[in-house]
Amino acid sequence: KPRRRATVTSAAPGIRLRFAPRSDKDVQALRDAAIDLDIGVLPRDSGELRCQTLFEDRYVGLARLGHPIFDADRITAERFAAWGHVLFSMQADFAGPIDRALAELGHVRDVRLIVPAFRRYSSAAASDLIGSIPKSLCKSAAIAYRTFDLPVDVSGFNIVQAWHPRMDADPVHRWLRALIFETFHSMN
Repeated sequence: KPRRRATVTSAAPGIRLRFAPRSDKDVQALRDAAIDLDIGVLPRDSGELRCQTLFEDRYVGLARLGHPIFDADRITAERFAAWGHVLFSMQADFAGPIDRALAELGHVRDVRLIVPAFRRYSSAAASDLIGSIPKSLCKSAAIAYRTFDLPVDVSGFNIVQAWHPRMDADPVHRWLRALIFETFHSMN
């Protein structure tokens, strides 16, 4: 993300960007004109909002280097569920798509820690907790971990940029959306 911000600021040296925290997946801030552009996973109730897919992502598992889960030839759903888990959730949800996929196979994972962002994983990286994160976040992490494919079928998801239709004709907004789209495509 610093590289993407640098691309925007070098293309428009006078631009002022403000990144707002996202407390949940609510799109009301776009409707209320509190924000002009939202980048992330768009909720299903996005209604009239416009969106453009920037890239596709998927979940992967991760554990510290040398974690015992890697001792077996294959990571099964049963082996995966048996370990304690750290969950990354802004809403502090204990269950999500991975839990639903495990439940279909008769397994429940033991969530021991919920943190609001992936960068907080470093506190669990020295432990035997296992995490599951979007693959795109692995590129920016500066911790000693190893990723693995999840042993359950979990659908991927799109990362989009979304805006309210009132911004469609705004030339600066159109320019910024195009720049962001091109920047994501040139880096992925």
